[in-house]
Amino acid sequence: MSRMWRQGAAVLAAAVWLGSAGPAARAAFVFSFERPNFNAGDSGVLANRSPDGGGGGFAATFGPQQGIGFFSINSFENSGIPAPFDRLNGLFDGQYLSGSNIGAGFGPNLVVTFSQAITGLTVDFAINNFTGVGGSNGGRLTLLAAGNPTVTVASSNVGGGLGFPGGTLTATFATPVNQVFIRALAPAPPGVPEFRQVDFALDNLRVSPLPAPPAVAMALMGLVSAGGFARLRRQARA
Repeated sequence: MSRMWRQGAAVLAAAVWLGSAGPAARAAFVFSFERPNFNAGDSGVLANRSPDGGGGGFAATFGPQQGIGFFSINSFENSGIPAPFDRLNGLFDGQYLSGSNIGAGFGPNLVVTFSQAITGLTVDFAINNFTGVGGSNGGRLTLLAAGNPTVTVASSNVGGGLGFPGGTLTATFATPVNQVFIRALAPAPPGVPEFRQVDFALDNLRVSPLPAPPAVAMALMGLVSAGGFARLRRQARA
């Protein structure tokens, strides 16, 4: 084997070895729904909102699925309600995203679209179980994402604030996704053998973006493909 071939093989082996080390981890992005990216009173489709700290181009859009429901940013600030009752429950703090479907008899459907694929998320929630059935443990939050199992978390009495039942939903996506669908359910009134959708609120959304390929490995493989093999072909023809 000539010296040029040996050098090319060594560079390629280094690139493959670095690539096998796995993709580079990326820090989770947090949406606390606070200023300046969100303002109390924002409503409708909240398009291209950045996470806390900016996100370096990562963004998310929040809105009703097929127009079902109404979503807005709410806060107890200036409400006159004293602490510690100035929040829906102990998991919430400051501003939050709330969804309702007043007058429709069922709750809203939230669709969240991310600018880049994600591999997981966690979010705190509160449920307004206005059916009065099941008490604090009667509701549940459900998340659907294409290519992944449905994730459901039952609400409970998490304490704090105004005492709305809630919890924390955690989802890991074996198939990375750019979009998720969220809704809340509670037992229907007596005589109706189904769960029904109810109003809910979210806070402290934390998402894990799809890991990026190792930059060094990609650079080495690019070097091999763009330059190294070209030199080897010239050497072979000489």
